[in-house]
Amino acid sequence: MRERWNRAVEQETFRQFFQSVPELKAALTINRLVVAGSSADAIVNGVYEYVEPKTGRSKRDTTTFRATLVQDSTGWHLSSIHSLR
Repeated sequence: MRERWNRAVEQETFRQFFQSVPELKAALTINRLVVAGSSADAIVNGVYEYVEPKTGRSKRDTTTFRATLVQDSTGWHLSSIHSLR
């Protein structure tokens, strides 16, 4: 139950962030990739550059997250993202 709540909070936090910044540049780098059949786990490092809506100042934030991907007949698809910070 707690994990499900944490995921909902994390999803809402991401949604609010992406809705609040008018301009966003993101650079993502796969740090580790493990493929097992039709699924894969990736550790991704990211840098976000954006203008803080309240202050108008440029900001730069870093993040690390785990991405889970699945493969089907149309290709690879992102199935989940979880922050590691």
